[in-house]
Amino acid sequence: MKRLVLWLLQSFFYLVPAIFTIVGAFIILRFVPFHPGVFVVLWIIIVAYVYIRYSKWT
Repeated sequence: MKRLVLWLLQSFFYLVPAIFTIVGAFIILRFVPFHPGVFVVLWIIIVAYVYIRYSKWT
């Protein structure tokens, strides 16, 4: 079971930023009453920056 979980984590690691982006955008759109579009764009930029900065490719 442990090997299966590790394989899934390694195989689908590239989806983590997309999942964080979608979940964060949903939370922002749901709970921020003023200018949610600006905060969603900022959230996308932050997630992209962190992923690129700490990615094992660079």
